[in-house]
Amino acid sequence: MYYNDVYKFGGDKYEALNGNIEIFKDFCRKAGVGENQYTQAYSTMLRGRSQDSGVTGAAKFVTSTVGNVAGGVGRTTGNVVGAAGRGLGDTITSATGSSGKPVGDALGSVGTGIQNGAEGVSKGVENAGQWKR
Repeated sequence: MYYNDVYKFGGDKYEALNGNIEIFKDFCRKAGVGENQYTQAYSTMLRGRSQDSGVTGAAKFVTSTVGNVAGGVGRTTGNVVGAAGRGLGDTITSATGSSGKPVGDALGSVGTGIQNGAEGVSKGVENAGQWKR
């Protein structure tokens, strides 16, 4: 059904699944494969590490996608909160001078701590999605 691996889903980090599903449906329609037959044909759309067979392959396929999405969202949120905390800390320090510096520094440190924590959690979620320890 597939003539080129570029159209197949490999489960790579940041690889979009939606586009691959639409390509899969289009190829199925062209090949006369009905929706009720998708479960037998889905393996044709996989490449690389997503090609594991059976239930394990399906589970890895789904969990890697979910893990990568959740990890990316968590990392982005952590980066935004970290930057906001440091920015607020810098603003307080600038506005109040040396008297407000301890508060500004503390807020900046909290923002950095949240960002670092979110980075660690996100990496753990991505690793779990890829069945890594």
